[in-house]
Amino acid sequence: MDKDTKKVAGAMEAEDLKLAKVADGKTVDLYNFPDVISTGAFPLGARTLDAGPHRLTLEIVGTNPAAAAGGRLGMDYLRLTPK
Repeated sequence: MDKDTKKVAGAMEAEDLKLAKVADGKTVDLYNFPDVISTGAFPLGARTLDAGPHRLTLEIVGTNPAAAAGGRLGMDYLRLTPK
């Protein structure tokens, strides 16, 4: 894969999911009621990826007041494509 890579992700939205911080520092509210739905694709920015292992951190940073108790977030996919 090219070193310059565009990252896109999709996540679940449900009644017990929380606010998540994504790579560009924006917050995504993953709450939805009553159905579990997809966020659709959202950009995570572009980065230069050298050969070797890389880490993606998912961070819960808050709660929608309507969300059920607990602390979860769900990622459906991460798509890496050449820039």
